[in-house]
Amino acid sequence: MKILLLVAGSRSGSDFFQSLVDGHNEICQFPGLIHYNNRFKKLFLINNLEELALNFISQYPHFFNSKNAILERHNKLGKNKNEFYIISKKKFVKEFIQLMKKNKKNDFNILKCLHLAFSLSSKEKINNKKIILINIHLVNYASKFVSDFRNYNIEILHTIRNPLSAISSPVKNWLKYKKGKNFGPAAFFFHFNLVLQGISDLQNLKKKIKIIQLEKVHKKNKSVMKDFCKIYKIKFNPNLSKSTFQKKLWWGDEISQKYLNGVNKNYKISIEKKLFFEKDLIYFNYIFKNIINFYGYKLYLKQDKFKWFYFLPLKIEMLILLNSLKLKNFKHIILFPIYYLLRIYKTLTLNKNLKSFPNSIG
Repeated sequence: MKILLLVAGSRSGSDFFQSLVDGHNEICQFPGLIHYNNRFKKLFLINNLEELALNFISQYPHFFNSKNAILERHNKLGKNKNEFYIISKKKFVKEFIQLMKKNKKNDFNILKCLHLAFSLSSKEKINNKKIILINIHLVNYASKFVSDFRNYNIEILHTIRNPLSAISSPVKNWLKYKKGKNFGPAAFFFHFNLVLQGISDLQNLKKKIKIIQLEKVHKKNKSVMKDFCKIYKIKFNPNLSKSTFQKKLWWGDEISQKYLNGVNKNYKISIEKKLFFEKDLIYFNYIFKNIINFYGYKLYLKQDKFKWFYFLPLKIEMLILLNSLKLKNFKHIILFPIYYLLRIYKTLTLNKNLKSFPNSIG
């Protein structure tokens, strides 16, 4: 079986894409992201199969009772936003043990049987499963996974969106969510660096990479999903335009603070210009120029020369600082100059000659 790692860009629709392939009879996946951290890796060291399966359940209880998946809004599924799903833990454990008895105990087979057991517990047939899709979310998780499973058939899907939109969307949404208490300078730098260097960092893993552009998934959905199926040699079906988890309509996560379901063929690139000074737009245009050009986005303004005002704080950075002062979040206040200087360092060391990018699906 092929492993597809789904790696998220900044608010770029990785969960949305995962929801589109929900229930495909040739793909097995868990209904959410996997944290490939030390706790997850300890699963492979457990000798007792029942204990291993129960340990997995304890790490991801929301996979088995979506009432617990509040941030992802799997507790508000269905047409009337009042549905959820329950997966039998007992059946999952039983199916996992039976599958493992037919397979040699190694890391790959444990991973495969966990996925297949979940599919069986979700009343899916597993005879035709060809792909294990793992929403691994973070670039560093993908790096660790590839290192540990280097001898297996792994490819990478990376979701992106217009860079300016990718910068403004998380700032807009996270500053509103719980008054922005969880969004500080470190979080902003994470999103900034992800847009700037995410593709390059994934290329260093030396695995095949395909790009999924959020805009194309909406506006050219059929073309993208047909191409996806062709590339990975699975059957296309019309349900690949439906956004579901466990075959129940999904309305997007809590962070967006909107209820949006499915493909929007009238999708428009949204850039919150009130979050930027004019100089900021010029700066981002300069620093993301190659990504913007390669993936067919529009340049805000042609600008090839480095300007002195790139050293000045961004409006976004000032808004985050002011919000931190308002909330008396001293940790964020102390970290502000550190991550500001890190952004400047990234600007000064930017490899503007990088022009080789993975192709976009569709």
